[in-house]
Amino acid sequence: MPSLSRLLLGIGAFLIAFAARGNAAEKPTLAAQIDQRIADRLKEAKIAASPLADDAEFLRRVYLDLTGRIPSYDQTVAFLDSKDKDKRAKLIDELLSRPEFGRQFGTNWRELIVDRSEDQKRIREGYSWDFIDWLAAGFNADRGWDEMVRDMLTAEGDVKSKPASTFILANLQNEFPRAENVVGMAGTLFMGIAIRCAQCHDHPHIEDWKQDDFWGMAAFFTQVRNHDVPNGANLTRNFVLSEKTNPDAAKELYYMKKMERAGLLPPIAGPKAAVPTIADPTKALRVVDAKFFHDSKPAFGSDEPYRPTFAAWLTSPKNPYFAKAAVNRLWAHFFARGLVNPVEDMGPNHPPSHPELLTLLESEFKAGKFQFKSLARAICNSETYQRTSKPLKENADDKELFSHQSLKQLTPDQTLDSLSVAVGRVPPQGKHREKSTESFATKGSDDSPTEFSHGIPQFLQQMNSGFANNKPSSMLHLMTNGKSQDDAIAIYYLTVLSRKPKPEEVQKVNAYLKKVPNAQEGFKDLYWALLNSAEFIFNR
Repeated sequence: MPSLSRLLLGIGAFLIAFAARGNAAEKPTLAAQIDQRIADRLKEAKIAASPLADDAEFLRRVYLDLTGRIPSYDQTVAFLDSKDKDKRAKLIDELLSRPEFGRQFGTNWRELIVDRSEDQKRIREGYSWDFIDWLAAGFNADRGWDEMVRDMLTAEGDVKSKPASTFILANLQNEFPRAENVVGMAGTLFMGIAIRCAQCHDHPHIEDWKQDDFWGMAAFFTQVRNHDVPNGANLTRNFVLSEKTNPDAAKELYYMKKMERAGLLPPIAGPKAAVPTIADPTKALRVVDAKFFHDSKPAFGSDEPYRPTFAAWLTSPKNPYFAKAAVNRLWAHFFARGLVNPVEDMGPNHPPSHPELLTLLESEFKAGKFQFKSLARAICNSETYQRTSKPLKENADDKELFSHQSLKQLTPDQTLDSLSVAVGRVPPQGKHREKSTESFATKGSDDSPTEFSHGIPQFLQQMNSGFANNKPSSMLHLMTNGKSQDDAIAIYYLTVLSRKPKPEEVQKVNAYLKKVPNAQEGFKDLYWALLNSAEFIFNR
């Protein structure tokens, strides 16, 4: 009887475990939950969804979104020829594990933080490459975004050894860190709120966002100092950041006088901010204590730095802005618009298009310790992401419900790297890379990635930059050597546009090749035409 009891208990435990496993398996994946919430809104709006993209369209899109470049010829052919039913999911996993993933997102964030203005030139050309490396390492290791942001907000020391300090240095004025600039950028990028609109007066459109809310946050950064010191034997100047609550009196006096000569209002001691008058920014209107946005005032120890306290509050799971802003910006990376749009202004005046989906992604992001890869994986595996960019008649006017994918123009760095892949060259790095991407930087920070902004200067740059000069690249010449003319045409299309040519395209190219003196000249023209096509400069 005891044996029978144990047997029955064992069977019962097995059945319970089996049922639990079945229930767990029935829970929809995050990708499926994304699709369900998108489908619910489309059904509510009575808008049809476009079908899934074909393999070639998906392939080029996901390579650009996850690695910042198009696939090579071999990668394209291998994927298109594969019969593996799970090849899309496997490719997503592969791309997320590549070092180009972190490089792509690191470059994107460098672009947001360090702009192309003349004021930022020294930082951009001299120091921001180390910043990209630092960001890339964090994204590739799947560090929590909260940790990375805390590092950026609290960095001290030599910018070459502490690249995270680039965030503060990107907000200099006359080479002095400006608390108001730091807070304005932190609000935009890390909170998704246009708090800068409350810098000179109460927010004009949101009644409970006051000027003191802005300057209360700025007060956490007023004691940051930039010491511009010689860097090695070459005597170049280097940025060194520090924050001291009790600085050396003589050095502090010298620093204050230097700021006054630059026409800036010097900071006052302690976790406080002097609000400048509009008529004369060198004079203080009033003094504001450090205060969290729409929250309490913190208590500080006598020698405690102020920035870590702010950074801990900003990146806390309890903060209502941080995680939401991060997932909204990540969504915009893949879909060219956020669930709240614009992504830098998620205030009450801009409600989300899909509030339940935004809450879901925010919750998953927090539960996943603020790591981006799992969210990126789920988004890329969703049918919503994998839909074609070709709209149906029924959804052609849809701009915000994601019934079809959006065409996005390649960024300057994506253009450079994709051109390099297409011609089999290693893209330039450092200052040389900066100069190579300048002519492709045709968009302002607020411009939509879906708008076409290329023109004659950019096409001339592509045609005359050495990427496709005089003759087809040696790589393509070797690849097409001994191939039939139709096969050679296909190789060019697969290499440059990541797809096979349509029958009518093969027919047109063959007709053109009959008119030119020799096939090599004709293929050179085909090469130029594909590299300079609108299709190449968009993600599809």
